[in-house]
Amino acid sequence: SGDNNAVYFTPIKRDRSPIIARLFRPLLRDIFVFKVVNSILTHLGIDSDFETLQLYFGEWLRSLPADAIKANMSGNWRPMVRWLHDMILNAYQKNRQDAQQLDDASLEKVVRLESLLRFCNEIEDLPKAFFIAVICIDAVSTASLQIEEKTYGKITQMDSIEP
Repeated sequence: SGDNNAVYFTPIKRDRSPIIARLFRPLLRDIFVFKVVNSILTHLGIDSDFETLQLYFGEWLRSLPADAIKANMSGNWRPMVRWLHDMILNAYQKNRQDAQQLDDASLEKVVRLESLLRFCNEIEDLPKAFFIAVICIDAVSTASLQIEEKTYGKITQMDSIEP
């Protein structure tokens, strides 16, 4: 994002890993804590940089043991899914407010979580890749259904979830 007020973490993955772990750790708890993560990202000024958000989230998921991800997959509203769901809806809102800041092609990439899907393709631990893919498809499915209703079918759930 071209925002001069945004605070990004170091470009060195090894050095930003502990920060990302602390930032997203609340998503391992209950559903209401995803707002804490959003609040921190908003204060850092990076809540609209959807590529970076997916990068940081993907790095965090990659660092977790598969059992920790699996444990977060029960119940109707899982914090990880809810956070991704809200990020997708936030991207839709940004696109509607200022299409030059986030054009339709970029919105489509966010709705499909393309950056996170690249993480899934690169992960050699197949159970972990599967769990991440399930989290992604769940978030994309629920968020794109809401967007489909708001756009009267211009952006469809089916187009969003098809590979």
